[in-house]
Amino acid sequence: MQNFNLCYQYFTNINLNHLSVGWQKYYAIPYYFVLLHFVEVDKKAKFIKKIKHLIEETHFSYYSLLLKSFPEASFPEIIYS
Repeated sequence: MQNFNLCYQYFTNINLNHLSVGWQKYYAIPYYFVLLHFVEVDKKAKFIKKIKHLIEETHFSYYSLLLKSFPEASFPEIIYS
């Protein structure tokens, strides 16, 4: 539990706004994947939707396989157009 708390403490110090524009989307995807491990189940759909949007926008399709490992990613209400 101590490692989890320490990891969460470091994670909460990350600010994606400090990255240059070209890198924000690239690093936002792994950031949101890590965030999925910290948020409650009811909030996961929001971040999965963001991840799906970033994957589509950046064409980083290799993250789609990782996204499939989250059961919440198959919820129909988070499909975007």
